[in-house]
Amino acid sequence: MNLFGLLRDKFRVEKALLAGSHHNSCLRPSILHFSFNKAATQTVKKILIDCGRRNGLTPARLHDYAFKHSMPYLDQLELSEMEAFAHVFKPKGYVYTVFGGMIEGIPLFERFKVVLVVRDPRDILVSGYYSIAYSHAIPDGEKKNAILSRREKALASSLDEHVLKNSANLLTIFEKYERCLFSKCPGVHVARYEDLVEDFPTWLDALLCSCELDISKSARENLIKAHELQRPMGENIHKHLRKGMPGEHKEKLRQETIEKLDQIFQNQLVRFNYHT
Repeated sequence: MNLFGLLRDKFRVEKALLAGSHHNSCLRPSILHFSFNKAATQTVKKILIDCGRRNGLTPARLHDYAFKHSMPYLDQLELSEMEAFAHVFKPKGYVYTVFGGMIEGIPLFERFKVVLVVRDPRDILVSGYYSIAYSHAIPDGEKKNAILSRREKALASSLDEHVLKNSANLLTIFEKYERCLFSKCPGVHVARYEDLVEDFPTWLDALLCSCELDISKSARENLIKAHELQRPMGENIHKHLRKGMPGEHKEKLRQETIEKLDQIFQNQLVRFNYHT
């Protein structure tokens, strides 16, 4: 297939799902991957896609498709607005990855395997600043101006100002997961970013077990090797994987800023075992 064909077919599955014409004979439960921006979204997405394919699951990258096209981000829709997209979610045969917020209105939600990747909210905010200010990809089309506007605002603010301004929005995402995800799916697999960084083999095994994904010993070893190779040797603010170490808010933020964030996210810090 030539380059034009590759580009044309990149979102073939997503387009077919939206049109109601894609089908999959795989009988394994579909996987829903929820997360937060700057919580290893791309790393976990690649792992789930790779391991899902080995088990017959078809990747459905609806958020990626929305980033490149006029389709709305599904995690930003009201329940009534989601009705037009509910048909794309099928309880068998797919890996839906990755969404940066909770999606309400997914039919037969209880039949999916659900993964939520969390990260210390204070580190999410710090990492988010460097991403939007220096390294976030800029899409073509109507979403381009929105991201450029966010970049301009970030560069005009100090790091401490930025994280405090954006803390309310992040808190809303955490609270929606608490309200709409855990109440409907008590068996959701919570995977912490910090555990991914500090003990990847154990983190990986727990993820695969929760999703009922079987892979060979050699495939597991390759994933572990690939993870080690992608670790940054130092900080580079212009790279997507800038630094990635847990607890960096302690060295980046003023103490008074940290204390304010500790108050804002006090419930989440306890909920996910992040020590203040």
